[in-house]
Amino acid sequence: MPTYTIIAITATDEVGRIHDRMPMAIAKAHWDDWLDPRNQATDDLLALMAPPLDGS
Repeated sequence: MPTYTIIAITATDEVGRIHDRMPMAIAKAHWDDWLDPRNQATDDLLALMAPPLDGS
């Protein structure tokens, strides 16, 4: 059975008017880095969790 997880981050100002949390999105260019179970570069992975720029 396939499963998934939604990671929520603090909402940007624009979304924050509706709710204080929003789903985190990983840019397609970084999917392999995020999903690689051998990747132990914690700081690099945490950097991928940065909120999007306002208006994006």
